[in-house]
Amino acid sequence: MKPLQSVIVFTILRLLAFAVPLAALLLLGIEPMWAAVAAAALGFAISLVFLRTPRERVAGSLYEARHPVHGEDEDVEDDYLDDEDALLDQDEDEAPAAAAQSAEQETQPASTEAAPVNAVPATVPAEDTASGK
Repeated sequence: MKPLQSVIVFTILRLLAFAVPLAALLLLGIEPMWAAVAAAALGFAISLVFLRTPRERVAGSLYEARHPVHGEDEDVEDDYLDDEDALLDQDEDEAPAAAAQSAEQETQPASTEAAPVNAVPATVPAEDTASGK
């Protein structure tokens, strides 16, 4: 039986377990509020005793929907994606170290000669043009 079909069958049976006693109690002349309370209690009892199989089918279909079974193909795909994620994480960890090494090489002078002592820096600080300072 399909999951949706078992849910519909169980729902209809539960409604009948309530509606039939309610109709019988109303035909006997019981006050509607008390008839509804008694019909609910009777419907619950009938459901527990006689509707065990449909209830278990519905519970099983709900469990299967919440906990899908993985086949061998899904396991292989999961392993592949996990390996791919590990490689990407490894690349991300190595990238900052490689960038630090290249930045370190750029800051070191190309030759071993020392820079002249009275060399002019590449950028000259701007003069303070604000008055009063």
